[in-house]
Amino acid sequence: MGLFDFFGKRDSKPTEGVKKTQGKKDVGLAFAIFDKINTPNESEILSYLDYEWNLKAEGVTSDKGVIIFTINKARVVIAFMPVPIPKPELENLALVSYLWPKASEAVESHNSQAMISVISDGNSPLENMKLLAKVIGSVLSTSPALGVYIGSQSLLLSREYYLDSLELMKEADGLPIAIFVYIGLIAGEGVNDAYTFGLKSFGKKDLEILNSKKDIENLHELLFDMSAYVVKSNVTIKPGETVGRTAEEKIVVSKAKGEYTNEEVLRLHV
Repeated sequence: MGLFDFFGKRDSKPTEGVKKTQGKKDVGLAFAIFDKINTPNESEILSYLDYEWNLKAEGVTSDKGVIIFTINKARVVIAFMPVPIPKPELENLALVSYLWPKASEAVESHNSQAMISVISDGNSPLENMKLLAKVIGSVLSTSPALGVYIGSQSLLLSREYYLDSLELMKEADGLPIAIFVYIGLIAGEGVNDAYTFGLKSFGKKDLEILNSKKDIENLHELLFDMSAYVVKSNVTIKPGETVGRTAEEKIVVSKAKGEYTNEEVLRLHV
């Protein structure tokens, strides 16, 4: 079965985001899921961050499955909880998680979780999300986690996919957009829709395409490229502008209430 055989139906809705902004603080939040009770190993997590990313943890404290430390002006908390995430919260998301074909099986079998949070009041949204990704990687790589749930991005990803994607961040200017932004794909009768979920975490409006005659693969590629562009270049697209990946491609942008989210989005007319 191909990658795009997993796209959602037209009545699919993304899971509500769990990332909150408190004052000027950026809060990144994720949950590693397990099918075995497994308390995060403090020394292995800190060693991973140091060895893989040259990140030095300061002010480390740990007690009863909770590890707290500071990295680059951000407060990091990893807290193991021997209870599953409520399954209704994940079951619908698993059905449209086309990057993890066995997501539904993992949701059903998981019995515990590790909450991972990064709170910063001095870093940019991109810096904070990249740090969150590295901390998620530290938990996934040092444990038998099944995968990770990132509600603010509507993402449910397998351990293997996440860690493989994370390697891209070791390259200059490398940004694995698929672990930062969910791209929803909805097939209709002769027309297709697509949308992003997660750009808000970078201070950007999500993107949406409705009733396009372009195929699902083309819509995915377009939203992937546009998401990478606005995040990496910190570009703010404005209604009324035209955008494109080449000099010849001119896509009109308008502002609208999201069809698949509860937020105002930028609609690309293609």
